[in-house]
Amino acid sequence: MSSKVLFVFDAPTATASGDAGELLKSEAFAEDLKVFKVIQKLGHDVKPFAIYDNLGELFQEIREGHYDLVFHQAESFRGDRSHEAHLAAFYQLMGVPHTGASSEVLTLCADKSLAKKILHHHHIRTPFFETFGNDYSLERVSLFPFPGIVKPLSLEGSEGISQSSFVATPKEAIARAEWIREKFGVDAIFEEYIDGRELYVSILGGKRPASLPIREHLFGDVDDSDPKIATYNAKWNDEYRKKWGIKNTFAKGLSPALETKIQSTAKRIARLLGIYTFARIDFRMKADGTLYFIEANPNPCLYADDELAMSAAKAEIEYPDLIQKIIKAALI
Repeated sequence: MSSKVLFVFDAPTATASGDAGELLKSEAFAEDLKVFKVIQKLGHDVKPFAIYDNLGELFQEIREGHYDLVFHQAESFRGDRSHEAHLAAFYQLMGVPHTGASSEVLTLCADKSLAKKILHHHHIRTPFFETFGNDYSLERVSLFPFPGIVKPLSLEGSEGISQSSFVATPKEAIARAEWIREKFGVDAIFEEYIDGRELYVSILGGKRPASLPIREHLFGDVDDSDPKIATYNAKWNDEYRKKWGIKNTFAKGLSPALETKIQSTAKRIARLLGIYTFARIDFRMKADGTLYFIEANPNPCLYADDELAMSAAKAEIEYPDLIQKIIKAALI
């Protein structure tokens, strides 16, 4: 069934938001254009809209366009990614369906501490964690189980995570937390360092979500004694990844029982956090198979070469079918 779709994506500046069609054709938006063209080929009547701070224009477009849904590809407002949940709330207030998670889910999952508290209450194993607010002290931090990772509480995509995030003493932890607050203007979270495999489980579906084949982040050419951290460069810097032999692949060597356990845990986490669209759940797993929840990523990247699409392809869900399933879920 054909739908009238507004394809909303990020504009880099206020002036660039004018001609969305031309912007979408530029090299910087090649991957977004591929998604747009898939929606077209599926038979939908789709129009691009670039958002920076032109909320009034978006309001007018939605009100006058009578769209069946918004295909939400934007991650920021005025370049600030903390506003992604506010854009979802805007669609909800206008009464137009949109792809991806609700504003409530985006807000919840953006707070890594709050999401962990909810899951811990439901007996999902997490590393020890503690938020650095305004009242932390050296005495309090001395009680943490070191070593640990100090990272931004509410940023995504490993932003603010580097090898310096690994801390072995309370003083190092406090210094890193203060650096994060100064650099990014957000609080930091301390997490107990879990030495093990980094596994990603993509989730797709509605009230009964399906978990897709498990992906793994391989840390490459590091000594066994070195901390293994999925830093920003390790995820997004192609030259850095090539230099250190870092790659993502499908997880190998998991017994059928362990694979089922990981996937069922991911589905349970999605239900507990209210994620009924698509998501990626990140875990650390020790050598003995003990599984730790790290974070949930609602609205993960939809590009054809990213984790969700690759896992879907492994599950014999072709890319156009994946996009159609996401559209259908938004209209239910």
